[in-house]
Amino acid sequence: MPYNDPLMLLQSLGIALGIGLLIGLERGWHERSAEDGRRVAGVRTFGLIGLTGGLTGILSAHFGVWVLVAVVLGLSAILVASYWAANRQDNGVGITTEVASLLTFILGATAVAGYIYTAVVSAVAITILLGMKAILHRGLLKLSEAELFAIFKLLLIALVILPVLPNGDFGPWGALNPFVIGWMILLLAGLSFVGYFAMRILGSQRG
Repeated sequence: MPYNDPLMLLQSLGIALGIGLLIGLERGWHERSAEDGRRVAGVRTFGLIGLTGGLTGILSAHFGVWVLVAVVLGLSAILVASYWAANRQDNGVGITTEVASLLTFILGATAVAGYIYTAVVSAVAITILLGMKAILHRGLLKLSEAELFAIFKLLLIALVILPVLPNGDFGPWGALNPFVIGWMILLLAGLSFVGYFAMRILGSQRG
């Protein structure tokens, strides 16, 4: 990261702030019905956390990684204390907001380190994942054991078996390529999988 370029520096800090505001917007909307004083963090807090991550990344480049470690430990202590206080009032409170806060800080530092695209894409993915809580929970309630193991089998093919298949031509006239065949099997299984769950979610009339 060219820290001697003030414009690039301000741009990266702005992105770090924007990342915090984006994630904070989702968290603030999720906790919009909570009483004042019961919210762990909102839009402003997440924005400040993202900006703090960016500033810490700059300081770490000049004074060493120990600055980043110290701030991460300090932020973690604050988040643990915040969770403990919230848990005393409500035993059913989760740690999603605290984890999102720590990730926001890390993404702010990542943006300043020069990995802007990675930080932004990760922030969008995190925001979408946080916003899909209700959908994911409803899906889990409807998921059967057989369907769960079908997901595991599909992941096994995609992440374990397919990467180790040889990508070369075999057999008569080089007509067989195990890697391409594996991709075709995965594609067909994936399409069938998506179609099945579309039928489950939308119903047979819409599917």
